[in-house]
Amino acid sequence: MWHKKNAELCPKTTSLIKKIKSVKSAYFSILAPGKHIPPHKGPYKGILRYQLAISVPKGECKILVGSKPYYWKEGESILFDDTYIHEVVNNTEGYRVALLLDVKRKIPGFFMRQYDSIVFHVIQLLVILNNTFSKSKV
Repeated sequence: MWHKKNAELCPKTTSLIKKIKSVKSAYFSILAPGKHIPPHKGPYKGILRYQLAISVPKGECKILVGSKPYYWKEGESILFDDTYIHEVVNNTEGYRVALLLDVKRKIPGFFMRQYDSIVFHVIQLLVILNNTFSKSKV
C-alpha cells in the first residue's frame, strides 16, 4: 500500500523503494529532542526492521535492541528483528530523522510460505481496519 500524497512528496525515495519487492512499508521517522520511545516489540516474526539515519543531532541519540545500544550516525543503518524488545532515546536538543523500512523475511518451505502469507495478509487487513475505524471516530 502506498499513500499517494506521501509518495508525491518524496518521488525519488519512493521510486527507489518500490523497486525492492521485499519492502512492505517505508516511512520517515522524526524523533523530537528529548523524546523516548519506551521498550516495545513488533507482533510478527516475518518482518525485519531497517533504519537508515538521515539526520542525527550530536549527543546521545540511540536505539537499544535487547540491551545493546546502537548510536545513529548519518548515512549508517541498522537491521534487526522487530520482535526483539527495542526502544529509542534522543537525549539531545535536535531532531533525529531516519528512513524506516519493514523488510519481509524469506520464509523457507512451501507450506510455511503459504502460512506466512496468510498471517501477513491478516495483519495488513487488521491495520487497514484499525486505521479506518480510528479515522471514523474523529
